[in-house]
Amino acid sequence: MIIKSESESNITETKSFSYIHTKHRRRCEISLKHHTQSYNWDCGISCVLMVLSDKNREYFLNNKRQICEEEGFNTSTWTIDLCYLLRRFGVRHVFILSL
Repeated sequence: MIIKSESESNITETKSFSYIHTKHRRRCEISLKHHTQSYNWDCGISCVLMVLSDKNREYFLNNKRQICEEEGFNTSTWTIDLCYLLRRFGVRHVFILSL
């Protein structure tokens, strides 16, 4: 199965994934490229970078300072910041909060 979406920069996001059915649950497996965090606060950003296409990852890394400024974070991120970042790059996702 292929996921396709379009970002604001008109770069198409494409990731292939497969569903794996086990006895107790269904899970989705996505092939990722590892990205090491640069600072002690950007682990979430590194996770977002791992699900972006190569073109979107390169665009983000080349424009990281500007994007972080536009998104309103520089030395810390909250989960909602990561959701907005995923949305910016056209990555469909669901944010679920459970207490």
